[in-house]
Amino acid sequence: MNIKVSDALGLEKIYWDRVCNYLASNTKRYAELLLQLRERKAKVILEIGVYSGQRAKEMIEAAKIDHKAEDIWYLGFDLFEMFEPEILEKEFSKVPKTSQEIYDILAPTGVNVCLFKGYSQETLKEFVSKKHLYPSIDYIFIDGGHALDTIKSDWEYVKELMTYDTTVIFDDYYHGTHGENDKFGADHLVENLPSDEFVAECLNVTDSFAKDFGKLDISLVKVTINNQNNIKGIS
Repeated sequence: MNIKVSDALGLEKIYWDRVCNYLASNTKRYAELLLQLRERKAKVILEIGVYSGQRAKEMIEAAKIDHKAEDIWYLGFDLFEMFEPEILEKEFSKVPKTSQEIYDILAPTGVNVCLFKGYSQETLKEFVSKKHLYPSIDYIFIDGGHALDTIKSDWEYVKELMTYDTTVIFDDYYHGTHGENDKFGADHLVENLPSDEFVAECLNVTDSFAKDFGKLDISLVKVTINNQNNIKGIS
């Protein structure tokens, strides 16, 4: 591994600064996104829902601590400039940057950047059919459209990309029962994953937000293929 020690130390400091900053913020759960990536030592990252590119850059720079830039791949899926205003309410989402804006943010990292523009129901389907053209994916972050059907569709394609070495992170696991998770969130899907096939683990950090219906608690969930029949269920 030919990584300059000074560069690695600089990235390590940035990494831990980011983890600490997240833990001191109202989006603490994203500290887990970076911690899990380092634990996995991921170098091929797929993200559904690129938005501003912030977390994409953070994940890439975390991966660069352990790997050479030329060995790292970032695969980002979003609507980018195809985004339309009515999607905001339908998917409980945010307006993403354009694909060119995201590329301009990520290209200077020196890693392999591939952006896939369009509805994930279509772009992921096509990607799965051509997955042999890309390296095996070891880290997947699902944070695209938040509607139940969209998350289900994303998962149906993502599981086709998983190996025993793949870690999948779902955002938007909503705790409890309230109006928000009748239409949105990953909890419905995660809680119904077959335990003989997948290990689902609710990660430790939870964010709380005041909503008109009360408190909304959100966590990340880690999913891997069950190859040891050692299940950590969602409680």
